[in-house]
Amino acid sequence: MGERPGEGEREARGSAIDIDAVLSSATALFAERGFNGVSTREIAKAVGCPLSSLYYHFGNKATLYHEAFVNKLDESIDQIRGEIDDTASPAQQLRQMIGAFFLLFTRDRNLLLLVQRDIVESALPGQGLLCQPQHLYFLTFIGDLVGRYQGRQPDPQTVHLVNGMLLGYCQFDYLVRESQPASAPSEAARLASLQDAILKMLA
Repeated sequence: MGERPGEGEREARGSAIDIDAVLSSATALFAERGFNGVSTREIAKAVGCPLSSLYYHFGNKATLYHEAFVNKLDESIDQIRGEIDDTASPAQQLRQMIGAFFLLFTRDRNLLLLVQRDIVESALPGQGLLCQPQHLYFLTFIGDLVGRYQGRQPDPQTVHLVNGMLLGYCQFDYLVRESQPASAPSEAARLASLQDAILKMLA
């Protein structure tokens, strides 16, 4: 998706710290405890670098959070897009998107939690979505597929409903597998259930 803002500038400064390691550790901590539950000192400790180095490269916690979120979500959207066949029918493309989303978000707990926590914390007083452009980008992506399937411009509520169904089902799937691992339906059956439910809702 191209070079992220500030990426080339940081590389020009030299790699005093391992940027990938910082983003990976920050992603895991933010996913576990949210933006407000993690300090830059804790991230520096997890990476094993001086706190001053984090501030030198990222400036503040909000910038670090944004870069970690963007890095994670960009990779995820690329993976989901890569599973969609441009020659397939609109219904097949929608099923492919749902399948790629389901497999990615149920197998990567940090990704699911990171997105969910960003949405939840946006409801706190004085705090909106910290990574609003990324959320809007993904909603637009969903809206395009839904529009092709329905043959018309989808209303925003429908797009948000699909997004909510995807995130909610992945969270529910995780809880079921965690509490009832032996009796949970197969992954293929769970995925088919989600695909059928969304397409039925959009019909």
